[in-house]
Order: sequence, then structure tokens, then C-alpha cells
Amino acid sequence: MKKFFNLLPIILCFFKVSEAKDKYADGFYISNSGDTTACSIRMPINLGTFNEIELFFSVTILDSANRKVKFKPGQIKGYGFIYRSKKYIYISKVVDDENHAVFVWPMEMGKRVNEYYYYTSNAHDPGKGGMGGMEEVYVLENDAHEVIAITQGGSLINGYKGQLRKFFEEDKPVLRLIPDIVKEFHDITKLVKAANEF
Repeated sequence: MKKFFNLLPIILCFFKVSEAKDKYADGFYISNSGDTTACSIRMPINLGTFNEIELFFSVTILDSANRKVKFKPGQIKGYGFIYRSKKYIYISKVVDDENHAVFVWPMEMGKRVNEYYYYTSNAHDPGKGGMGGMEEVYVLENDAHEVIAITQGGSLINGYKGQLRKFFEEDKPVLRLIPDIVKEFHDITKLVKAANEF
């Protein structure tokens, strides 16, 4: 029991940190009808650190009437802001064939392939800012608007290279580029750039 009382001041400090005043950045959001609206966007801060992971799953804005409004992917087309001199753009994208949508970063946009990126935590609830191990996801969209979410994990028979080959099996010129360009997971961006040069 004595140990609990010794830890009590530390526990109370964590509660005090979690009650910190919200921080906002000037930004905008785009409605599903295409209207762009200026707003303030709440910056998710966890234990004093900016947590961009939370913004892949939801965003809270302060509207012109000073009301907090929370949007999830699919409820708006996207949003953007500048925070600590860095520009952030998030767009809502369905990332699998089960209609699961996430706010993603647009990376490479082209006539043949669009590339988006997000990452998540394997913590229990990444939308709450859990900081477990990270999983990076590249989302590719071809000119037929088919989408695949490619992760580094998988199995020996269905790793990221296998996922790429399956996605591009009908696009022979891009399929032929995979062995020469994709040597590691992050080479997916190089592949997309090369594919869009055709």
C-alpha cells in the first residue's frame, strides 16, 4: 500500500498532462460535395508529443461557430494544415475491398498509378494514440480505380512483392519493372514513379 502512495504524485501528473488545453492549427477541410472550408484543426498531443497517427483515423475541427466537430474517413474528402512549419494533407480513401476508409497522405499521383501512405500502431486502439509497434501501409490505385493496401508483413508466399505482382498482373510493362526496381519495401515509391513515366 505504501508503494501506491509513493506513486500517487506521478499518477496525478499523468492526469494533469492529459487535461492539457487543446492545440489547434489553421487549416481547411473539403466536404464530400467538394466545398472547401477554412477551420481550425485540433492537433492530437499525447504526453507532450504531436501524434499524427490519430489523424489517419479521425480529425476534430473547430468550425466558424466555435463548435468542435469530429470527422471520420468517408464523412469528408480530406483536410490539410501547417503545423510546426510542415504541411500536412490527408485525403479520405477506401483502402480495401471491405470499404474500410482511412485518411491517407497522397505521395505520388500519376496517370497510371496513384500512391498513398499511412501508418498505424498495433496498440489496442490506434485512434486513441496508442504507441505500439508501427505498421506502414502503401495504398496503390490504378487507372481503373482498383485499390490495394500493401504492408511489409505477410507470409513468404504473400509478401509485399507478391502483392505488387498480383496487383499489376494485367499491366505487363509495370509487372516487368518489379524485379529490377523493388529491392526493399520503400522502393514501392520508385516503382510508382517509373510506372507513371510510361
